[in-house]
Amino acid sequence: MLKFKHEPRVARFTRGLTPRALILAAAAIALMAVDQHGASLSTLRGALMGVIYPVQWAVNAPSAGLRELSTMFASRNELLEQNERLKHDYLLAQIQLEQLESLRQENQRLRALLNAAGTMRGRVVATTVLSINTNPFANRITINAGANIGLRPGQPLLDARGIIGQTLHVGPLSSQVMLITDPASAVPVQIKRTDTATIAVGTGSLNLLSLPYLPNSTKVKPGDV
Repeated sequence: MLKFKHEPRVARFTRGLTPRALILAAAAIALMAVDQHGASLSTLRGALMGVIYPVQWAVNAPSAGLRELSTMFASRNELLEQNERLKHDYLLAQIQLEQLESLRQENQRLRALLNAAGTMRGRVVATTVLSINTNPFANRITINAGANIGLRPGQPLLDARGIIGQTLHVGPLSSQVMLITDPASAVPVQIKRTDTATIAVGTGSLNLLSLPYLPNSTKVKPGDV
């Protein structure tokens, strides 16, 4: 016949606990009770928090560093994109500014031509330059007007400041004009200060004319018109 020994449950539970564990558990329960009902441990808690903070910082440092790096790269990408947009806007503004300046200059030229046309007698026709030939032996241009509007060889071509050439060859829709700087050009002129009449001959240079037929007694000064 078998016999079973009956042991109390409390004794079975406490058998696995050492005296040290029991002392630590009792101390923890006592500390929690004191902290719950009083503020006597606040100083100790503050000191422990000061000791634990470096450990918390070290634990959180990698994740915080990763967040900082991701924020930095995102900010850099945003700055690069903003820089590209600003460059594009700047180039667009430069193009628009150049277009406005070109329109302003063209408007000034047209106003000057209208003012000059108002002082001329007879019929005046506005033309546009199609091509330019400025080699030293032939200073000539082609304009977009011809026999279709009544042009004839020998007619003068003027800009806002005066005569610049005469029609040389007239076609149905365009004409070739010999500029006054062409070596074959000779234009009657008058020196404004002395009222001396003479002939201006082209030299092949776009900014230089020659007055070879002046009497020796003529007093011409630099800057005379």
